[in-house]
Amino acid sequence: PTQPYYATILITKGQAYKSMADYETAASYFELAIEASARIYGESHPSYFTAIDYLGLMYLEAGDVITAERYIGFVLSQRADILGDGHPEYYKSLNNMGLVYRDLGDYDRALPLFTEAADHYRTVYGDSHPHLVEISTNIGISLYELGYLDEAGEAFQKALEMAKSLYGERNMMYINNLNSLGLVYRLTGRIEEGIAMLEEADRLYQAIYPIGRISYPATLNNLAYSHLMNGDAKTAIGY
Repeated sequence: PTQPYYATILITKGQAYKSMADYETAASYFELAIEASARIYGESHPSYFTAIDYLGLMYLEAGDVITAERYIGFVLSQRADILGDGHPEYYKSLNNMGLVYRDLGDYDRALPLFTEAADHYRTVYGDSHPHLVEISTNIGISLYELGYLDEAGEAFQKALEMAKSLYGERNMMYINNLNSLGLVYRLTGRIEEGIAMLEEADRLYQAIYPIGRISYPATLNNLAYSHLMNGDAKTAIGY
């Protein structure tokens, strides 16, 4: 088929299988989408790069970071050459390449990519673009892993405020950043504030997933350790 919507249908099917963790089937649909995009649009069209990007991100989610790096790196270089560094798809590729380095544990290389992507988005869209929530979170994670806790806290705070403004408090982007900020506060000596944030993250998580005590595991662990650091071993044991 040569209809423009055909590649989009294939990508949608690939995304559906990826959401079910059936990565082998998802890859087959993304590969078909790449072939269809090349046939319909040509290999210098943004839709062609988008199809390749989906395949790379699927491999990243599946844990095959080396294969993901090959696809995502190719798309980044092609978008830079053909679309230019002022195009929104280029900003997206910067973030995706940062995710690759993050998953490789190379935070020194991930951080500048996330930072550049965030700067571009802010320049073009201001501080309210949805992608900025994810990118600010990624900046915070990178700074945290590099040991820059104060700067990480600032990034998580920005992401938290944007997530609340865009999605409200009953959203995993908000909860994840609340948990991360609570962890930073705990590690920088603001233990009581950190505990309050972690407890709020736990409460919000249970409001979304209220089945018994299936609570947010990372938050529970952080809460337990925070109470232990605060000298309250009995409460820590309860988590």
